[in-house]
Amino acid sequence: AFGHLLSDTGRAGFIVPTGIATDDSTKAYFSDVSQRQRLVSLFDFRTGPGLFADIGHQRFKFCLLTLGAAEKTDFLFFALEVKQLSDVRKHFSLRGDEFRLLNPNTLTCPVFRSERDAELSKKLYRAAPVLIADGPPERNPWGISFMAMIHMSNDSGLFRDAPASGRLPLYEAKMIHQFDHRWATYAADGSSGDVALDAKQDPNFRVTPRYWVDATEVESRLTAKGWSRGWLMGWRDICRATDERTVIAGLVPRVGVGNKMPLLLFGAGVEPERAAAFYGNLAALVFDFVARQKIGGTTLNYFYLKQFPILPPDRYSEADLAFIVPRVLELTYTAHDLQPWAADLGHAGPPFAWNPERRARLRAELDAHYARLYGLT
Repeated sequence: AFGHLLSDTGRAGFIVPTGIATDDSTKAYFSDVSQRQRLVSLFDFRTGPGLFADIGHQRFKFCLLTLGAAEKTDFLFFALEVKQLSDVRKHFSLRGDEFRLLNPNTLTCPVFRSERDAELSKKLYRAAPVLIADGPPERNPWGISFMAMIHMSNDSGLFRDAPASGRLPLYEAKMIHQFDHRWATYAADGSSGDVALDAKQDPNFRVTPRYWVDATEVESRLTAKGWSRGWLMGWRDICRATDERTVIAGLVPRVGVGNKMPLLLFGAGVEPERAAAFYGNLAALVFDFVARQKIGGTTLNYFYLKQFPILPPDRYSEADLAFIVPRVLELTYTAHDLQPWAADLGHAGPPFAWNPERRARLRAELDAHYARLYGLT
């Protein structure tokens, strides 16, 4: 209401939850004021000593929101004290077209800790389009569709406690990591833990899941999605911007997969070599930088993923693929159970040795190559 009462030179200020700018439930309001150039500033705080301290031990995010005519908006996030408003390094500004650049599907507010983070993110978004831009018309250069195969609660009646003929392992998100489909395994007592180095170095070693599911159940769900490859690609749904890595995606055999590891299914025109380049993009350090600017909670759902800048298929030259694909192959094909993935990439030899020093070098080379592809020096 105050926005409609304002004159061309008037202003109105409010103290409201920060979610007014970042939450899906208020995106229509925020996109309206930002796109009409009616948002002067938004300064984000957290309750605590000196700031609504009587609320108690819990911490809530709130902001000082100012409406009025403005060609660009002044932002500051993560302030704990009023005096931090004077720290120019924490401020950044966005124009209406830059909201569309960074969050084209929702037009919600991106959250940055500094002007440097904002400027670098804008540079990366100008270098690559978002994964899927909602339409009409939808722009989806990879032909990506998403799938949550088996729900760990609603489908629990399908779970079996032991392997048997006609059953497949049920992978959970915590069992995979970047370039590693054998990150964690279950013990006989039901506890889970990291896979030891000597086990990773054994190409015959396979992780033990907590549950198994009937192969017919897995096949019927994948067939319904039109997926015929002998491998699956997905990511951990649970994540944090404060962890060492935020986006943790992995490749697994054609097995059962729990819903906390959503799957990415490519369109029919995407050949395996470009799918390998796509996976390398998900695991790249420069991509992780963008993701951790956008994640406010602990869930990386597909709404977030759709709005991340991901290099499109036609960005990769033959020289790029010649550099990327052998490295992604060597880092991922470390055990026989991913042989269908290796075969799709034209590799008929045995799995590659798990050598930590070599793997670190290969990953560093990929990080550098993707940074260059995004236009960084």
